[in-house]
Amino acid sequence: MSVRITKLFSVKRGKNSRSRDRSTGRAYSNEMDVELLYNDPGQLLIKYQPVIEIILNKFVRSGFFEEADKDDHKQTINEKLLSQKIPKMQAQYNRQYYLSTYFSRVIHNLCLEIKRSMPKEHTLDINAVNPGFSDIRLENLLVIEEEKKRLHTILRLFPKSKARLDFMLRLLSRTTITKS
Repeated sequence: MSVRITKLFSVKRGKNSRSRDRSTGRAYSNEMDVELLYNDPGQLLIKYQPVIEIILNKFVRSGFFEEADKDDHKQTINEKLLSQKIPKMQAQYNRQYYLSTYFSRVIHNLCLEIKRSMPKEHTLDINAVNPGFSDIRLENLLVIEEEKKRLHTILRLFPKSKARLDFMLRLLSRTTITKS
């Protein structure tokens, strides 16, 4: 009986386990990455290129970046890592977490910085679509705000169809259409 119980609760680590390096498939060693961080940051950057790709693809799928601009953003991330972020990482990394986790967070934050620095696109002013919202009860106003958030998400996820969606919404709401 006791043998059976221990077999039920034993944990096996598979190929996709956290203790394996994604790029090589070998057992993951945080110490190797930390050594690269301090002694050869360029080699560390080369090692983490697949991680940069994964995070950039996530931003492309979310509609924050265009697929065509992905290589430019990757180049910008690599430049900022080498010139600004890796020296800061060398000073601030305290080995509390895996370096891969810390590095991924830095890359994610760099993507957010790039997104914030991009010029704002023409966005549809939803409040202008139906300006008669002044005498609505609070509950209905909250529902309208949720719907506006949903609409912004749809417009962001379908950037190629944004102009058509904008046009259709203006037609449906009978808003005057001006040349812009």
